[in-house]
Amino acid sequence: MFELMMKIVENYPNILGISGNDIVALQWVYRLAFRLGLRIDEVTGIRLNDFDSAQLRSHLKNNRLYYEAKSDPKDTTSNESSNSDIENLVLKIHSNSHRNVKNENANRQFDLSYFLNPNEFKEFCDFYKKYLAASLSEAELQVQNTLLFTFENQQLSKITRSLFNLVLGTSDHSYTFHAFRHSAASHLAILLKGSHQLICSFTDYDSRFVGRLKKHILQNIDHASLHSADVWQRLAHLMGHEDFNVTASSYIHHLNILIADMFYTAKRKYQPELIGALLKNSKIINAQFKSLKISEDESAFNILQKSKFF
Repeated sequence: MFELMMKIVENYPNILGISGNDIVALQWVYRLAFRLGLRIDEVTGIRLNDFDSAQLRSHLKNNRLYYEAKSDPKDTTSNESSNSDIENLVLKIHSNSHRNVKNENANRQFDLSYFLNPNEFKEFCDFYKKYLAASLSEAELQVQNTLLFTFENQQLSKITRSLFNLVLGTSDHSYTFHAFRHSAASHLAILLKGSHQLICSFTDYDSRFVGRLKKHILQNIDHASLHSADVWQRLAHLMGHEDFNVTASSYIHHLNILIADMFYTAKRKYQPELIGALLKNSKIINAQFKSLKISEDESAFNILQKSKFF
């Protein structure tokens, strides 16, 4: 559905009331929200200098940004760079003059070379560079926008609502910009804990992308801890939540499928109480475990922790 939305933005922008440079900008607004799980004000408040890269420089006098292309060590005939691509780009989400983050937990950063696939990353860097000076001398003269995107929150909400109406063929729905954030949480959860088959079925991530991003997110977590709550806490951090209970209860919509997948791939036996606690709202489980009694204060998450399932 997401790629269909992108095609509508690209091919029928007049229906959404946008034109010109706003078409590509809107596609990147949605793609960043979809890949990173950003809130609407986190996206609209992105400034040019909210990015870090080894190739970004700031003019000492006016603080205007320019990029310094990586030189080719084999080229000894010219001082000019032969490689103008930005190789890494880290987006920092934090309070700035255009937005306040929701809370302290919302302060986080994303290395886009991992969270975007290779084609997306290159295209985004090309998009970003258009707003930068290409050299120190250009930065001396160039007038720069402060914000990367020019959409206001209310305007973006209205456009997004119209886009969902077009895709779904009805206005009778509850989808808003926040839906992209829910999608990101669900996809990242599957990436971190799902089997290869589940990842291929529910996301557009290829195996190489999955391996790189998973290793990046879980860096400094030893192998023994990969089955612990530490993994879920990393996901909560990416979403800007204090703990995983918020992420799991409101954002991960494929959690029952993910749990079933984990049961299947683990190839070990579990107590009926555990299965019942995890899937007690399932009609199938209720039919199989009619006599199963689970106390109201015994949450599935607590039982999981006791069984070391996570």
